[in-house]
Amino acid sequence: MQRLMLRLAVVAVLVVIAGACGNDDDAAPDTTATGADPTTTTTEAETTTTEVETTPVSVYFFDGEELKVGYVRQAEGLGVAAEALEALLAGPNGDDEALGLHTEIPDGTELLGVDIVDNQATVDLSGEFESGGGTLSMSARLAQVVFTTSQFPSVDEVVIHLDGEPAETLGGEGLMIADPLTRADFEFEGDIYHLTPAILIETPRPGEEVRDSIRVTGRSNTFEAALYFEIVDSDGDVVVEETYAMATSGTGTPGDFDETLELPDDTPESIVLLAYDLSARDGSRVGITEVPLTVG
Repeated sequence: MQRLMLRLAVVAVLVVIAGACGNDDDAAPDTTATGADPTTTTTEAETTTTEVETTPVSVYFFDGEELKVGYVRQAEGLGVAAEALEALLAGPNGDDEALGLHTEIPDGTELLGVDIVDNQATVDLSGEFESGGGTLSMSARLAQVVFTTSQFPSVDEVVIHLDGEPAETLGGEGLMIADPLTRADFEFEGDIYHLTPAILIETPRPGEEVRDSIRVTGRSNTFEAALYFEIVDSDGDVVVEETYAMATSGTGTPGDFDETLELPDDTPESIVLLAYDLSARDGSRVGITEVPLTVG
């Protein structure tokens, strides 16, 4: 009997609640699916910002007839070689032009693909790549592609394809490029043209941000392998005095150099790294390369 009375009481309460809901003209319709938990929880949407990782890469342009590294570019994702080549084909930007840099790669040249297998990169370019210019221009544009592609440890040599087909010659003068190309082809006594300067700084790149020290790497061909570095501010005042360094070889044989320069605590925000050789005749600076940098 008590159980019956308890059930009747529960039913009565439910009827009253249902009646109250039915009398609320402003109540929202019940959209809860049958069998679902009727409890509604409101949660503020969380916004997650994922920072895209970038990799600084080099693009190679020309200062006169000498190959040099242009302002630093930032590549995103895993296809950094393709992104570096795309940046190269886009040509010099305003900062590059302020350094006096230009490209020998014809406008309209497109990257159709790049494939790296066993330290060999196959770079497929559109036919515009071989339009216009003589042998020197053809050699220069090849050097730009080879150096930009081979900046990565996974690439030692480069094969050029045009419109999907292997290129055996380039241009109307028939520059032979059937064999894989390497950086050595464009250095002193290379098989094509000597297009590299006496001192080629590869890092830091122009426009890069540095902090307490600067690691300077590159390749040189100077008398007895000697070279010198100095850092000045935007007014030309000395920040780091002349530093003597040695490459692995010189005097007709290109060598590598790797030197670290410490920056003083009061280093200004804008600095310029200078690299040069000293003339054996009068001690003047020769083969000067300037790399503008920012200090973070």
